[in-house]
Amino acid sequence: MNNHGISLIRESLQLRVSSISTIEKDPLLIIDAANVVGSVPNGWWRNRFAAAIRLRDSLRSLHAIGLRRLKPPVDVLLVTEGDACGVGSSEFVAVVGAWGSGDDEIVRQARAASGRNVVVVTSDVELQERISALGATYIGSGRFTRILEEFSQGDLSYSFRGNLD
Repeated sequence: MNNHGISLIRESLQLRVSSISTIEKDPLLIIDAANVVGSVPNGWWRNRFAAAIRLRDSLRSLHAIGLRRLKPPVDVLLVTEGDACGVGSSEFVAVVGAWGSGDDEIVRQARAASGRNVVVVTSDVELQERISALGATYIGSGRFTRILEEFSQGDLSYSFRGNLD
């Protein structure tokens, strides 16, 4: 092989390496389940486990639709705690049960996602400060539930706002 052929191979390999290194990872949306569920007075306190399942199911389209600051596809992570631990993941929503502090688990997950566009859903001011220090951003639970309601267009089989009676 002549020098020109070797040079072309070298250039081709450099292009491939630079293409691989510039691939962006999907953005990550981390949801504080207790905070979001607690922001809607729909009887969630009677069955926290069922309320977390209902929230998880209402998140199903976010992977494909995204949010204003998160272009699809979006990795969606729901962090549960207490009586809601044990809720399983679904096709497009990963669920992590925090057997200790839910806030600490959210911080751990945000830290592990360093380098990604991470948005945390919570109205907990202390948690907002902790994740901001990691470079993540946040959206309040009330605003987030309004966004989910827009997605559901009033369909209570899709929305988690309806009563849990």
